[in-house]
Amino acid sequence: MPVAASEGPAPVAGAEGSAYLDASAVETTERLAWIKHTIAHFRDTTVLVPVERGKGFLTADFGGVRWIHAFTSAANLTRYDQLQGHLRDRRDYVSVLGWRLLDVVVPEMGMPCGVALDVGSDENGVLLPPVVGIVPDTVAVDAEVNRNGAKPW
Repeated sequence: MPVAASEGPAPVAGAEGSAYLDASAVETTERLAWIKHTIAHFRDTTVLVPVERGKGFLTADFGGVRWIHAFTSAANLTRYDQLQGHLRDRRDYVSVLGWRLLDVVVPEMGMPCGVALDVGSDENGVLLPPVVGIVPDTVAVDAEVNRNGAKPW
């Protein structure tokens, strides 16, 4: 629970005895817990990955990263197509488990690659970048910084 600034830091039991966390540290801890939960949930979820004839998976390049588009439902995929101005009667896609997308497909892309989940969905869109703890260390862009295998969260 965040602590008001006027109340000072909240005591929290730590490995070294008593430690103090201010409100921003508590918010950061909650955010990191949410990130861990989101990644674990994605890995266990079957997602729809659109396929473009002759091109493979639907991707977009942005910021030096290739983003594989994946969707949690056909409705979210249809919404994406509508936002792009693509009115389709039918869209080809494959169903893939999230862990397989991150651990098998991403390393085969040959460049920094992440997953853009539910692109075009107002509040449900999530980017899973190619970093340690999300993709295999061998293709994580921050692997050199995290040589010890520590996740940034």
